[in-house]
Amino acid sequence: MTIQHRSLATRIAVSSAAILTAISGLVLVAEWIVLTSVATSSVTVDQPDAEAAPEVVEAVYQLTSGTIITTMLVTAVALLAIIATGTIVSYRAARISLRRVADISAHTRRITASTLDERLDLDGPHDEIKDLADTIDDTLGQLDDAFSQQERFAANASHELRTPLAVLRTSLESLSARDDLHEDDDLQRSVRSTRRVQAILDSLLVLAQTKLLPPERRFPVDLSTTVGVAFEDHAHAFVERDIHTVVDIDGDVNTSGDQTLLLQAVHNLLHNAARYTPPGGNAHVIVTNDEHSALVTVTNDGDVFTSAEASRLTEPFNRGTDSRLNRSPGHGLGLSIVNSIVRQHGGTFTITANANGGITAAIRLPATESGARGESPTPTSPQASTRT
Repeated sequence: MTIQHRSLATRIAVSSAAILTAISGLVLVAEWIVLTSVATSSVTVDQPDAEAAPEVVEAVYQLTSGTIITTMLVTAVALLAIIATGTIVSYRAARISLRRVADISAHTRRITASTLDERLDLDGPHDEIKDLADTIDDTLGQLDDAFSQQERFAANASHELRTPLAVLRTSLESLSARDDLHEDDDLQRSVRSTRRVQAILDSLLVLAQTKLLPPERRFPVDLSTTVGVAFEDHAHAFVERDIHTVVDIDGDVNTSGDQTLLLQAVHNLLHNAARYTPPGGNAHVIVTNDEHSALVTVTNDGDVFTSAEASRLTEPFNRGTDSRLNRSPGHGLGLSIVNSIVRQHGGTFTITANANGGITAAIRLPATESGARGESPTPTSPQASTRT
């Protein structure tokens, strides 16, 4: 951002220099014309001195020429000084003016979904820059209200929908347990549909949490252990589908955050790989430190995707070709939840298409040193109701 503002200040200074140079050139040309005209018209010779006229004219010409040249040089030096001074002044003035814009940009860049209550409150004269800052403050206020409404909606939806769904599911499961109704296909379909709706609701509520985790919810998390626990839960799924799986887990990969949410994110990645890797295919799980980041990568065989299709897999209800063909029992929310959880932890989640089919999903989180202060909850398997 600083480079951009300096570049703009430089462009303003260059423009000022070009304008001053053009004006100075016109001044020099006008001065040359005026001085030459005056010098020519002032050389007169009286008739009695006609014999000495050539020498006198030459002497006067040399004198006036020298005077003109000296005057032009002095004027040129003065104009060059004016150009230099004007360029420097315009550059400094542009830098001072753009400094307020830089402050606005830096402050706005620091504002995230979890800090929408912050305002710029820019000081200074009531000019165009002040109007810009006030407009940004108004927009932040509207966004804050919208996010608050979303949170209230999610909380109300959780309260209003989970309770009747739980009651309905319990009633249907009780009926399905009766011997006379145990084989009723309609009843079994109703139970499965209820479970599916409840799972979708749980997934959507997790996905709705888009704010960064507050400091009080951040604890040291051992990603090596977390991924190991999650893989144990899915090992049977890879074995049942005859998927050749390679797991490379470094022993000292740490980050900070919510243990349960991060375990859910890893769970969804592995669940996605076990579901969409074709029988007899390959999957590779890597947990390692990459510069200042903790990296979890899951690569698996599968359908061929373009780069654009792979990047859209983080969109809710997008399952690639299965979104259109409806071949998979999933909801298309698993990777969306991974993306949301990773963003909450200040990380990035990317999906790239493999050349020979399948995808590579990578979670990149800020790395922390092992043995960081604080206590981390023991990793436990996520609830089945949240598996998507």
